[in-house]
Amino acid sequence: MRILSLVEDWTARDDLKRTHGMCLYIQTAQHKILFDVGPDDTFMQNAEACGIDLKAVDTLILSHGHKDHGGGLGIFLQLNHTAKIYARPEAFTPHYCKMLNVPFFCGLDSKYQNKKQIVYTDSRYIIDRSLILFSDIEGNRCIPTLNHSLQKKQGKQRVADDFVHEQNLVILENGKVVVIGGCAHRGIVNIIEQAYFLSGKPVDVVVAGFHLTDPISKKTENNAFLDRLAYNLKKHSCLYYTCHCTGHAIFEYLQRQVGENLRYLALGDEIIIE
Repeated sequence: MRILSLVEDWTARDDLKRTHGMCLYIQTAQHKILFDVGPDDTFMQNAEACGIDLKAVDTLILSHGHKDHGGGLGIFLQLNHTAKIYARPEAFTPHYCKMLNVPFFCGLDSKYQNKKQIVYTDSRYIIDRSLILFSDIEGNRCIPTLNHSLQKKQGKQRVADDFVHEQNLVILENGKVVVIGGCAHRGIVNIIEQAYFLSGKPVDVVVAGFHLTDPISKKTENNAFLDRLAYNLKKHSCLYYTCHCTGHAIFEYLQRQVGENLRYLALGDEIIIE
């Protein structure tokens, strides 16, 4: 299995364009997958620089309904007319982020919600024997407090986001369990434990942002929260690759506690899982 970062806040390569967002190219024995498409056409530019043929992608998974993960959807639809696009039904609900208590729209363009390539998923959705999507997160440990700045439209009102539009991917290949997440708004610890429940096996590799740094206000989770998170991460033997909304400074703080099992996946970095 190959996992390559195509959109990310930090770069490992000067020839690639960095931006706030997330897009992973994942190649398995059976699939060529994009997990998110970032905020704009950056994923396309970086894919070309990395020699990735986006027309050959057969699966696109939208992790949730925020622009920094799905803003490039229109570009992808122009490039690829055959891939199935998996999203939660609530992904196109209007979403907002608050700055100085002022809400700004940060959702997806609703004009794409009825495109024939889109497949709307249940809380657990089996694509095939190797790919499972899930959003039914039951635990409540280490849920980011930064979620409080995020809202969704409900009727005519804006209310606190409950992140039912967020989904995660389990990849089963060669006896390994790999979990891919977007921002882990429901808490990365809870996501890992749900993946263990679904697969019946311990998770081997996790790739996800942990939503510990707010990109607008630059606020971060406090040290007490981070210490609890590190304690819970160390309970699992999996290898963690984090990125995007974790924040680089917060990653360094966590790595001092978790150790080398926690790594940063920068733009252009590649993971090979055998």
